[in-house]
Amino acid sequence: MDQGLKDKRDARRFRAAVRGGLELGRVLEVVFGGREEALSGKTVGAAAAFKRLERAVRAGQVSAKVKGKKHLALSLLKGLVGEGYLRVERLELKPHQKRQELKAVPDPRLVGTAYRLTRKGRALLSGAPAPQMNRAPR
Repeated sequence: MDQGLKDKRDARRFRAAVRGGLELGRVLEVVFGGREEALSGKTVGAAAAFKRLERAVRAGQVSAKVKGKKHLALSLLKGLVGEGYLRVERLELKPHQKRQELKAVPDPRLVGTAYRLTRKGRALLSGAPAPQMNRAPR
């Protein structure tokens, strides 16, 4: 299947989950392994974040009424990056580490990447108002 089509489906799934009452703060806590770890500036590998989120979706800790629940963890990660709650950083991996990660994740773009919390994500977790983006009027 075309990667662009998969990305559009994931974006629709993420928006539907948010409309359905998904708590983004709870999702960020699961991705980083806790609120304190996320707010400390910790970087978490994409494969580890995906596994944690997938486990939480299966256990019912992160719940959303959407179609395609099997792919919800990946959709949530992509959505958090797209909405500006997480920033993607590149990792330097050895070839055998890349092969191991490629087997563990469904999307090859996750291999060799890590996530870090942005100001917007930090504001969401701490309960402060979200920072306003400075954009020129159209």
